[in-house]
Amino acid sequence: MGMAVPGQSTKKTYGLSLSPPQVLNAGAEDAKDKKSGKDKKKKEEVTIRHGASPRPVPRRGLRAFLECGLIVGVSQANYWRRYINWIEDWQFQFNWEDQTTRLFTGEGWRFDSNAFFTNWGHALAGAVYYNAYRTNYMPWYRAMLYSALTSFYWELLVEWREVISINDNIVTVMAGFPIGETLFQTGSFLQTRKGWLARIAGGVFNPLRAVNRWFDRRLDLPAPRFSTHRFRIHAGRRSGKNLAGEPDQQFLELGLSADLTRVPGFGAPGALNEWRSDILSTHLGFNIVVGGDGIEEYEALARTMPWGWVRQNLNEGPDGEVRGHSLVAGIFTAFELYSQRPVWEYDTKNPFFQPWLYDQIPLPTRFTDKYCAAHLFGPRIVWRYHGRGYTLTAAADAGLDFAMVNALALTDYTRENSVEGMKSTLANYGYYYGLGLSTSLELELSTRWGMDVEVWARTWVQNSIEGMDRFAEYIDDNMNIHDSRSRLGASLGYRIPGSPLQVRLLVENVTRRGRMSGISSRQEDSRLSMRICYGF
Repeated sequence: MGMAVPGQSTKKTYGLSLSPPQVLNAGAEDAKDKKSGKDKKKKEEVTIRHGASPRPVPRRGLRAFLECGLIVGVSQANYWRRYINWIEDWQFQFNWEDQTTRLFTGEGWRFDSNAFFTNWGHALAGAVYYNAYRTNYMPWYRAMLYSALTSFYWELLVEWREVISINDNIVTVMAGFPIGETLFQTGSFLQTRKGWLARIAGGVFNPLRAVNRWFDRRLDLPAPRFSTHRFRIHAGRRSGKNLAGEPDQQFLELGLSADLTRVPGFGAPGALNEWRSDILSTHLGFNIVVGGDGIEEYEALARTMPWGWVRQNLNEGPDGEVRGHSLVAGIFTAFELYSQRPVWEYDTKNPFFQPWLYDQIPLPTRFTDKYCAAHLFGPRIVWRYHGRGYTLTAAADAGLDFAMVNALALTDYTRENSVEGMKSTLANYGYYYGLGLSTSLELELSTRWGMDVEVWARTWVQNSIEGMDRFAEYIDDNMNIHDSRSRLGASLGYRIPGSPLQVRLLVENVTRRGRMSGISSRQEDSRLSMRICYGF
């Protein structure tokens, strides 16, 4: 669902509860604050109000630049060491004419022609840059700014022989931010949990945070506080189509999700009515599907809400349950990834596109589905009502996307047509750069008896971008391409009494559509999953 739901009672919390998730009881921390004096309490409150993570003074600005410089320096040395392997990307010489053309004209600012994995991998690089600054106590907007400057340094100076990749800069900055922030928050949450396993997991999610906290172990840093949280690890069995289109195939599912809220007082009895410009909430989730031939598909979603308005009116009833409603409305940004296993050798290669060698591509093409999107920005609303023994949650969002999309209709198109003159990434890797919209609607009903129901509808639509290809002079078939994907599903969960385990049954229908040059394609898959979840 991507929403953490406060617990039904503030008198008692369950450290391993799955549904509903717990509200952290701040009573113990408040008692410590009283013992330490009003000054310390006031300092911590100002710290939490000022941002989504502690920001002690002094900030480690020099250390942040040194760490990011070391990361970039090692990557740069490795890149230049293997420079000959990227010779197909060389288009400019180190002279005045070439470099001014590269920097100040449209010939130098283009979409590159690299493989899908190479291009979405820049989002991970952006997350590393971001956390080099974020884990050194910088606010999110400053960490994002320095991450953008680092990306431009790489594109402008390190890769001085190549076009300045528009897609790399967008993905590094706008996808690196939500990935980096969700990893930062998830790592912070896990490392504040009791037990060595949770602390190790927190270090895995964000190694830079673990290293920097070790450097600062002598400082009296306030622990981050999460007003609501839900962390789940799941494993299960899924039934659906395989990549050959055969129905009723069996697969293993593995994954996790983490939903965190960091608004002081949210979910606890009291009233809120405020605008916040720090990190309100994050969602991190991924799922891997394994079949007889290995990983069949994988998907991931990282979403954060950096700005928003919070309104809440909650009261504690005579039975100890929270009653009332809350509303969070703000701007979100996200990164989404989906990829299927290649079914033929050609789809697994990573050569550089040679626009004059179209005969190297066997027809019809058989690229499997893949999708990567930086959801640049959009509105998101989460409304929650706490009744007697139940909590009802509704969430909706809509975002503007920059995406790399597999052209679903390409296989059908190439049964009768050549790929000659197509966009470079489309001909060589089966995907194109696009702009589009994505929307989602989610409903959840959770009860104090351990039962919960979720319903969701999600969709995205993308249209190709024309005229910005790195090899634009070779492109004479610059057709417009349209793709979409919709998901409609529901799940039923039951928490085993007295344990952190939950059983979930999920059913989902996925419809995929594509169109290019008058040819349309459609795929549909109905899925049934049974999962065992462990959470807290």
